[in-house]
Amino acid sequence: MNNNSLSYLRLTNLLLYFIIYSFIGWCIETVYLSLSKGHFVSRGFLIGPFCCIYGLAAVFLIKLLKHFKHNIFLVFTGASVIATSLEYIAGVLMRLLFNIVLWDYSHELFNVHGFICLRASITWGIMSVITLYFIHPFIRLAVSSVPLSLKSFILPILAFSLIFNIIVSSAYAWGISMDLGHLEWISIKLKSMAGF
Repeated sequence: MNNNSLSYLRLTNLLLYFIIYSFIGWCIETVYLSLSKGHFVSRGFLIGPFCCIYGLAAVFLIKLLKHFKHNIFLVFTGASVIATSLEYIAGVLMRLLFNIVLWDYSHELFNVHGFICLRASITWGIMSVITLYFIHPFIRLAVSSVPLSLKSFILPILAFSLIFNIIVSSAYAWGISMDLGHLEWISIKLKSMAGF
């Protein structure tokens, strides 16, 4: 296999990891919230069954921490920092772009702007250790066993589904954000007219 084919294979595998872990993340979040609320709750920003922060975190962890697997403390610490940073960035972007808050840690100890907190960071670290040492070896084996020709067929379909999901969900969230902004503007106008 030449360098171009090898690079294509690695990229294909990473994209599949992203999609797989995004789906696993959605399952984890949905099951947890549904059990805590007592009814089904589809968790995440996207309308479909994807939690992209999990997929993104998984890809970063796989690429950046694979050489440190001999030291579980380094993996735990690195994973906590990486995942927490991604969670903070995602929270800020959701707030700035769509004026929505999908999670709020403001009631937790040692939180930063309600987007991240110590408990969540520790949870990220533990989940990442479990994933890298016990779950990912099986997923890597499963992905590696799929022929490249089949991956090349499946991946565009999954990628299109995810991209379409992101576009539709963003448009929907943007519409809600615009509606809320419009309602807030009307409220301010009415209050000023009423002399409040």
